[in-house]
Amino acid sequence: MISTFLIVVLTSLVVAVAIVAWIWHALRQSQEDYLARLDRQEGEIDDLKRQVHELHMERIADRAYMQRWIEHGRQGWQKWSELSGQPPPPEPDEGQRPRPLGQNDLGRLAQMIANRFTAEEIDGLAFDLDLGALMEGETPKARARALVDAAKRRGLILRLIDLCRAQNPAGEF
Repeated sequence: MISTFLIVVLTSLVVAVAIVAWIWHALRQSQEDYLARLDRQEGEIDDLKRQVHELHMERIADRAYMQRWIEHGRQGWQKWSELSGQPPPPEPDEGQRPRPLGQNDLGRLAQMIANRFTAEEIDGLAFDLDLGALMEGETPKARARALVDAAKRRGLILRLIDLCRAQNPAGEF
């Protein structure tokens, strides 16, 4: 009788140890998966920070370049005014700045991309913007919508438009 009781207790202990070992292994695997996912996300965050920094530096450079052209234009108008005796036209005021892209504009952009590019070409645009993993849909229309949505979330709409213009100059982007 004691030996049967001892066998039952030992068997229970072996089963309990096996269950604890399995739970321990599952928790360790879950922790490794979490750490790998965390590393991937930190890499994506670093990439986004780099992209934001690049865009900021490009904007500064573009603004300086634009200021040089504005000054060049002013000098040209000054010369024209001296030669013709007519005053130069008034400079645009701040109220004439282009408005930011709205939701309707983004829908129109997705439609233009779908109409002017194949699904493979849309995938190429996504790859160029490092958005390939975010692409969904089977049709060019669905893929274009996914591309525009992903570009909007990542702040890459202007780069997307530039790519569209470069790859399809007749597309009127």
